[in-house]
Amino acid sequence: MTRGAFTLLIVALCAACAPQSFQELNVPASAGTGYGYSEQRLDERRFAITYAAPVQKGFTFAGDAGREEADRQVNRAYEFALARAAELALANGYTAFRVEDRHNDAMSQNFEAWQGPFVRPQRNYAMDDAYLAARVTVVVALVPTLEPGAYDAQGTLATIRNRYAPPS
Repeated sequence: MTRGAFTLLIVALCAACAPQSFQELNVPASAGTGYGYSEQRLDERRFAITYAAPVQKGFTFAGDAGREEADRQVNRAYEFALARAAELALANGYTAFRVEDRHNDAMSQNFEAWQGPFVRPQRNYAMDDAYLAARVTVVVALVPTLEPGAYDAQGTLATIRNRYAPPS
């Protein structure tokens, strides 16, 4: 097995251990899970929403496989920020929202383990030697009707809920 294939396998196995359903992922950040959403009301119709995806742990997040996993986690964080924006729009009597600003943040740490007492360097890894954390912050404006460039709140929420529905 090539190193790239091995890395993809490890990343996939680690991702399979993380919470996956909409109900598991769509929680306030203060719930003690280490992931979730938080929001700040900026004015009557505008909110800043941050969603931190669950931290992924594994052997490594280096190379192409690591970048691909970082992109997946940023996209997931963005979807859950949109889901929270949709919930806020509906809770405040609006049918749509528009994203005014977006900031992505992904950070990974890879660890090289010790060199053994042998002549050749030796790498020893554990399942939690590396991590990947992704967070997205969006500023949204709630709008009363669907307009060009806006998201339909009910449709957005339904799409994201379905995407993260538990397998049946």
